Amino acid sequence: MPIEDAQVWSSVGGEAKKVAGGWELEFPISKLPQDRKVTIYAAQKSAYLKGEREITVPEEKPIAISIQLQRETSAQVTGTVADADGKPVVGANVTIVGSAGSAITDDQGHFSLPANAAVGEEVRLRISKSGYEVLDQYHPAGDGPAYIILQRKKQ
Repeated sequence: MPIEDAQVWSSVGGEAKKVAGGWELEFPISKLPQDRKVTIYAAQKSAYLKGEREITVPEEKPIAISIQLQRETSAQVTGTVADADGKPVVGANVTIVGSAGSAITDDQGHFSLPANAAVGEEVRLRISKSGYEVLDQYHPAGDGPAYIILQRKKQ
C-alpha cells in the first residue's frame, strides 16, 4: 500500500515527484556510477518507518520498484542514575516499559540498553533499586544521555 506522506530520495540525488500510486524519481544519467547501481531510500519519519532498495538502472527504459518500509528499532538509550545528592546509584535496574531486556548501572551509575525504538522516539524508562522509589521517566531514544535522579524511600 503506497504511503502518501513518505519521503523518497536516492544515493545519487535527483528529484522525487509524487505521482498517482507512488513516486517518480528522476536523476541525471551523469550522476550514475559506472556500475549503474543506485540505492533508493524511503521513509515516513512520523511513524518511524524506513526502507531502501538497491537497483541497477537499465540503459533505456524506466523501471518500477517497491520499497517495503519497516519500523526503525536500532536506537540505544544511555544515561546516568544518581541520588538526590548527585552520587551515582550503583546496581539500579533500568528497563524500557513494554520491551524485553534491561541494564544494571555500573560503578559510575551509567547504563546503556537497546531501546527497540527509532532515534528520537519517546520511550518510558523504569528505574528501580532496593531502598529507592521506583521511577518511570520518558526519554527520547538515541538523543543523548538521560539523567535520572532516584529518591530514597521514606522510612
